[in-house]
Amino acid sequence: MTSYFSNLLWGTSQLDDAVDKATSELLPTGSEDIALNLEISDQIRSKSISPKDAMRALKRRLNHKNPNVQLLSLGLTDTCVKNGGDPFLLEVASREFVDNLVSILKIPALNHDVKTKILRLIQNWATAFEGKANLSYMGEVYRALQHEVMALPHFGIAQEVRVCDSCHAKLTKKQKSHRTSQSVSTSRHRSARDFADAELQRAIQLSLEEVGAGGSKRPGYVPSPSPWQISEPPLIDQRTRPHEAAPSQAQEEDDPDLRAAIEASLREANAPRPSAPLGLETPRAEEPPYNYATGPGYAQSYPPSSVTPKPTVPTLPNYDLEPLEEDAVLTFSQTVEQLQQQGGRDLSRYPAVTELYDKANGLRPKLAMSLGDTGRKHG
Repeated sequence: MTSYFSNLLWGTSQLDDAVDKATSELLPTGSEDIALNLEISDQIRSKSISPKDAMRALKRRLNHKNPNVQLLSLGLTDTCVKNGGDPFLLEVASREFVDNLVSILKIPALNHDVKTKILRLIQNWATAFEGKANLSYMGEVYRALQHEVMALPHFGIAQEVRVCDSCHAKLTKKQKSHRTSQSVSTSRHRSARDFADAELQRAIQLSLEEVGAGGSKRPGYVPSPSPWQISEPPLIDQRTRPHEAAPSQAQEEDDPDLRAAIEASLREANAPRPSAPLGLETPRAEEPPYNYATGPGYAQSYPPSSVTPKPTVPTLPNYDLEPLEEDAVLTFSQTVEQLQQQGGRDLSRYPAVTELYDKANGLRPKLAMSLGDTGRKHG
């Protein structure tokens, strides 16, 4: 019943009157009656109007010679496509309607705004109808227009949009300073590397001056003379110093005190240890004390019931590194570590490193003796 009254209210004549009013040439250019356009699309969607009749009414107004009427008709058609339902889409994608649009495009004296809007709507409708077989003719016409090298409008945001003034200023500034920043960054990288090399050379030179101020007269380790010798001989390379080892051996053989001390130490090490505490031993008859006075360098006798006492051990020389020597070794170590952190560069570029190496290498014997002495003391 409602559909019957709607058909009475919206017949063919009423539809033509509404379309003529929505696309009237009396409307200002660029203005549309949005309320009337939506009312027409609602009547099409509710099937109060036949979709084919609506399509033919729009087609009639599109063939008008007034460009303003054509632009308003295109706007009304787009509103009906978006809100008129699927039956109206079938009529818009039909050959009757689409071929009429193409024939309008081929008019030589066609208004530029009308031509641009027709191309834009065909592009939009072809994209929206993509994948639908019953609406595929719109896509075919769109691809045919592309092959004809027709200037289709840009699909997307056609107007420039500025997000914010500060963003625009930043982008403009980056474009201007992009070329200059590349050359400036390259020169800065080179100058920074040269500055680091110069600072390293200066640090090495200052370290050498500090070490040379206090120990310039002592490039290496020279052991102080001592009347006593340790049990382990010093590290001597027989290939480089074959003639210096012979006098020291002869001196040890000719020293009777040293030989007697060594023999006493060996007797003490090889003496048998008592298996029971000394307090449980049975008293023995007094025996004359054994006199060691005959031995060179000793004049002390020991009771028979007591363990043979240790001979007097001479004071061993001190092999600890002096502050200046420690500074030389630490400076060389820190310099090598710093060069390795910078990429393992060639050490031959730094002549001061060679001098530090010579100073540190001269302290190797003393450092080895110091480590051995420390190990014996705390081992």
